[in-house]
Amino acid sequence: MSLSRLHTLYGIKIEPDSISGSAVMLGGIRRQSLQAGINVQQETVSGSVYAQWQSVYSTSPGMGFSTVSIARALGCIGTTGLAITAAAAGTGVTAYGYKKSEGGTRMALASNHISYNFKEGLLLPRRISVSHQGDATLDIDMLATYDGTNAPVVQTNAATAPTNGVDDERFTIGAVKLGTGSGDQIVITQIQNLEIDFGISASVNGSDSDIFPTFAVIDEIPRPTIRFTTNDMTLLSLTNGLPLQGKDIDLSHCIIYLRKRARVTASGYVADATEEHISLIPTAGCAYITDLGDYGSSSGNGTCSVEIPLIWDGTNAPLALDTTAAIA
Repeated sequence: MSLSRLHTLYGIKIEPDSISGSAVMLGGIRRQSLQAGINVQQETVSGSVYAQWQSVYSTSPGMGFSTVSIARALGCIGTTGLAITAAAAGTGVTAYGYKKSEGGTRMALASNHISYNFKEGLLLPRRISVSHQGDATLDIDMLATYDGTNAPVVQTNAATAPTNGVDDERFTIGAVKLGTGSGDQIVITQIQNLEIDFGISASVNGSDSDIFPTFAVIDEIPRPTIRFTTNDMTLLSLTNGLPLQGKDIDLSHCIIYLRKRARVTASGYVADATEEHISLIPTAGCAYITDLGDYGSSSGNGTCSVEIPLIWDGTNAPLALDTTAAIA
């Protein structure tokens, strides 16, 4: 036997998206994993050594992927996800297995690749994470359901791959400002790691002992949370710092930026005044120190960890997003 087929990841097609209503080919994919979600049960009874009975109880396929095209992805699915209710052939969410060419690079786009099409369900942002000098990545999950006709995921082995999504976005750590008033605001510096967890709790459900789930829902968004670590070990006692009981924040005096990198230039970053950065504005919550000082091993640099769980202020969503922001 010989090896004859190899595939790799490709862009993710979302059609229709929540903004334009047309297809978006999302590039910048760094990770892609598809699961069958099958639950097979068997048991031994009546003193038998071996099981004699086996059955499939449920099958709940899904997919997880990550992208560095954060602005394009969030502009498509938002901070609370996108309902997938496709009807036409090929629409919904489609992932690809991009076929490699023996003795070459990749096969031509037409009729050579594998596609995985999800017709119905929820596409959910999970978290943004970035470290010092790194590129921010957005983790996304696809929760699939049965639409009454098509299986939750349909695989095609001789699919035509569309033109891939462009790879023209990278973001990294920007400014972090916390407070409840102009005289109470603090600018956090020396940040080493930053994470925005969207805190979405969602599920797929079924009834009547159907094998496939038929109902996807966001059950709650109980704890969207921002976390970061910094080498500034003075936060506890710093003027306008973070006291042991925490520091209240509001939407007028709290903002977090993801700074856009410049493409193929020596400047490193897009100018602050250019409206191409990402801003995340927590509307209400409390910032507090979770780890006063982790000094690690001998001669290591100490880190201080901060967490900001967010709540609803009665009017605004806990986290506001702008993918066309200028850094002020």
